[in-house]
Parts: sequence; C-alpha cells; structure tokens
Amino acid sequence: MINGLCIGGLTSEAEKLLFEMEEKGCSPNGWTYNVIIRGFINNNETVTVTGLIQQMVEKGFSADAWTTELIVDLLVKDKVDPALLPLMQKENYELNLPQLKLNRSSDHPNKH
Repeated sequence: MINGLCIGGLTSEAEKLLFEMEEKGCSPNGWTYNVIIRGFINNNETVTVTGLIQQMVEKGFSADAWTTELIVDLLVKDKVDPALLPLMQKENYELNLPQLKLNRSSDHPNKH
C-alpha cells in the first residue's frame, strides 16, 4: 500500500500510513523505509528524507543499493542535507566526501 501511494505521488499519505502502522504495533521493515524514502526523493521532497533515513538507521535497517544511489546523486547535486553523509558512512557505505566535492567542482570550471 505504501509503495502504491509513493508511486502515485502521495508521499504524505504514505508517511501517515507508516506512522499509523507503528502506532498499531506493525513495525515497518527495511523495504518499507526504502520504498518511502525513494518516493520522497522521486517527488523532489528531499527535506523529509534525512529524518526518514535517521529513523531507518536507528531501527537497524540500511538503505538498499537503489536508495543509496539516489541519495549520493542528491548529495552531489547539493539537493539534500550533507548531514546524511555521517549516517551513510555509519552504515559502512563507502562515501568519500572530498572526492564528491572534487568531482562536483571539476565540473564548474568547464562551464564558462
């Protein structure tokens, strides 16, 4: 159901359903978090992503490869809070911030 809401662009409703699940004792799993995080990213609602990733990590789940790729892409484009880097690194993802900055800054001089 959460997946369908996210695909339909109804991410706020999906997030409400996530909280309702938890209130009723139905704990979401890693798949559920990845689906809702991707939904927010795909709908350009990146403000909520940081909080959801923090919740996911606190509950012992990790971002899957697809979600990680989307997050790294957002970080490179400066569209998401850099505070995500420590969370991703905590989960043993090999993210190299200086390299990301180097790649990003190397693009700018070529755009005269």
